[in-house]
Amino acid sequence: MQKASLDTRARVTYVPVTGVQSVGNARPFFNSLMQRQCDVVLAVGTPQVRVTQAAAGKNPSVRFVVVDDASGAKAERPGNVTVAQPDGELEETVAEAIRRAVRAAEE
Repeated sequence: MQKASLDTRARVTYVPVTGVQSVGNARPFFNSLMQRQCDVVLAVGTPQVRVTQAAAGKNPSVRFVVVDDASGAKAERPGNVTVAQPDGELEETVAEAIRRAVRAAEE
């Protein structure tokens, strides 16, 4: 995210889910990002990914990047969700999603 931020001058904020790592606990953190009107949200961790997948369709103007393993990548997702595999391409996948979002916001 920092690399894409430098390339685009987009502001990047890290919001970790504190406390128990559960869907119920992750949801308020996700909602706070929607209230801030974030253009791109990166979700890492099973609870965070589940919350993001459930809410992505209700937030079509936001681009989401979820870090998910190959088994989770087969699930049907809205067009505003990019699946990034936790591999050597992760950094570039995230950076490119942020660049695309910035370009779209400038149009």
